[in-house]
Amino acid sequence: MMKSRAGGDGLDTRARRVAAALIALAIVAGAAVLLLEGAPDDAGEAVRRTENGSQEAADASPGAPDHDPAVAANDDSDAAVTPVATTATRSRARSVRDTPRPPKPATPSPAAPAAPNPAKPSDPGGDDPSDGLTDEQREYLEETRAIVERDPAALREMAGAIVAAITSGDEDALAEHLADDEGPQPEYLSALLDRYPTIVESAPLGTVNIFSAGEATLYFAYALVEWEDAGIRSEHTIPVPMRHVNGEWRLTTLDDPMVELTFVQAVQL
Repeated sequence: MMKSRAGGDGLDTRARRVAAALIALAIVAGAAVLLLEGAPDDAGEAVRRTENGSQEAADASPGAPDHDPAVAANDDSDAAVTPVATTATRSRARSVRDTPRPPKPATPSPAAPAAPNPAKPSDPGGDDPSDGLTDEQREYLEETRAIVERDPAALREMAGAIVAAITSGDEDALAEHLADDEGPQPEYLSALLDRYPTIVESAPLGTVNIFSAGEATLYFAYALVEWEDAGIRSEHTIPVPMRHVNGEWRLTTLDDPMVELTFVQAVQL
């Protein structure tokens, strides 16, 4: 009987171990099910948060009263604010029309050199600037060159008068030289007078750079000047921007650095 009881106790022990193992397995399986069931809920909550955020962004539409289109267009506040003077200059560049009228620029080749700086005279060089251009563009080259070469004395006279007005600080004289179709430009004339230190001597240079801006043609003459700044004298080359309007040379305000200029050619007087 003792042996038989011992055998029965062994069976009970094994049964309890199997039951414990089954319970542990059930606990693990239950935890796994809870985790799996919780994942969709978490994902759904993330989607709901995203949708709510999108709706908030949609509610803050460009039509909101506190929206500033100029600032929203660019995070750089300096780039987002366009000076009124620059906008007006661009408008004048589109509205004025010169004869001859600038044609559409030719498509530059990948190896085409960069356009020269209008503030510095360029060497006309020996290359033919009409290579690869249309007949209309070649005609424009010939006509603008002829305007410069037809009466260089008149061109130099107006350029000298403009430099003299800058030297003396005479805004009224500058206003008289201004192209009529550009209208009165007191802000530009005042800025032009303040652009350089006191000029004490000046002499004309022999190169004229020609640029187009919209339907206007700009002729940059140049002067070699000596100015005095903080008691120190030094030599500099300054540009004199002009247009040829109704047969006369006139000061132009279209040399604003924000106006896109297309180089045409350089002519040596």
